[in-house]
Formats: sequence, structure tokens, C-alpha cells
Amino acid sequence: MCGSITRLTKRSTPWTHTFKKDQPMTVDWTTLSDHQLASRSQEGSLKAFEELVARHEQSIYRFIASKTKRTEDAKDLTQEVFIRAWQRIDRFSPQYPFAAWLFTLARNNTVSYFRKSASQLQHLDHYSGQQEDPTETPVQTLERSDQHENFWQTVKDQVTEDQLDALWLVYQENLSLKEVAAVLDRSLSSTKVLIHRARKRLLRHFTTDSPTSSHPTPSVSASQPS
Repeated sequence: MCGSITRLTKRSTPWTHTFKKDQPMTVDWTTLSDHQLASRSQEGSLKAFEELVARHEQSIYRFIASKTKRTEDAKDLTQEVFIRAWQRIDRFSPQYPFAAWLFTLARNNTVSYFRKSASQLQHLDHYSGQQEDPTETPVQTLERSDQHENFWQTVKDQVTEDQLDALWLVYQENLSLKEVAAVLDRSLSSTKVLIHRARKRLLRHFTTDSPTSSHPTPSVSASQPS
């Protein structure tokens, strides 16, 4: 995917800045931080940006694929995110993590995609699988690899779009709550409440749908280390 993104970024116009050829000296881009690479990219280094793509394209693809039905759509939208990131690299501020900035672009791009495709605004297919062990908690279900995809399908059907994004970024991409808040353009406290409510809804769904629904629901705290 990285190669196709690179070809597209080279063709995309207009540019917001003039390219500067990479220095002739050998640079090990893998040793630089995201912020250092972003700074080089802002100076016009395509090599630096290619390293950023290599680091983050899979996580951005997974995030978008969790929201779309078709693999090809997810791939196309991922390419568009990185093209847009390259075209807008001058707008990136080092006060935020580069990954959080990319997830913001990905989220906005996906919203635009659904707005353009009204037919895809319908709910995704409902979860049809059954848990082998009805006493499992949602977290345990997620940890089982053969149920991973079905678990997130259930999440899509049970929570709001903002809740889905927050849960995905925290539990799949390991972003901090502060980073998630930046992506969602919410305050930290609002983000904590959002995740707390999503988890309560999922716990209620799993416990009421199981034969052991009479068992007490595990307590869920709104606070989480940031």
C-alpha cells in the first residue's frame, strides 16, 4: 500500500510548498521520531514522509476498515488520508502526536465518505454469532482471536459513532485518553464519560443476551489512566 500512496502523493497537486531534495548524506529515517520526520516532511522531504506512511498506514487502515464494509473502500480511503496528510503537512502542529493528527484526518475523511454515499449510512450487518462461553466478559471475548472480528461487529451495532471511535482508538490503537480527546475534538472529561457509557452499554448488551443475565454486572469506572 505504501508504494501506491507514494505514487499518488507525487502526482497530487497543487502543492502547498516547494519540494526540497533530500540531503545527499545517508539518513536512517527509522531512527527519527514522528515529530522529527514531520518536521523534515514540512521542509519537503518525501523520504521522511514515506517513513511516516510505513509506520502508520496499517493502524489507519484498520481504523477505517472497522467503519466500512468493503476492503477496497478502506484501502482507497487510507490512501486519501495520506495524500491529504502530505498536502496539509504544513498544518501539523508538534504539540499533538502525529498519530492523533492522522486519526483525525482519517475520521473526517470517513465521515465525508459516508455523507457522499447515503446508501452506506445504514447499519452494518447485525452480529449473528453466539459466544461459546456465555459467562465471558466483553474483554475476554475480544481477546479470543476467532471472535475478534465478530466482537467489533457487535460493538458497531450497539454504540454510537463517537463511542465506537473512542473504544477503537483506546483498545485497538492504544492511544492515551488525551490523544483520543484530541482526535474526537472533545475535552478529556467528556472523552472519559463517552468511553464509560459505551462500556456500560456493551456490558448490559452481553449480560442481558446471555442465559446468565441474572449474574451481577461488573462495575465499570469512568476513570482510566491517561
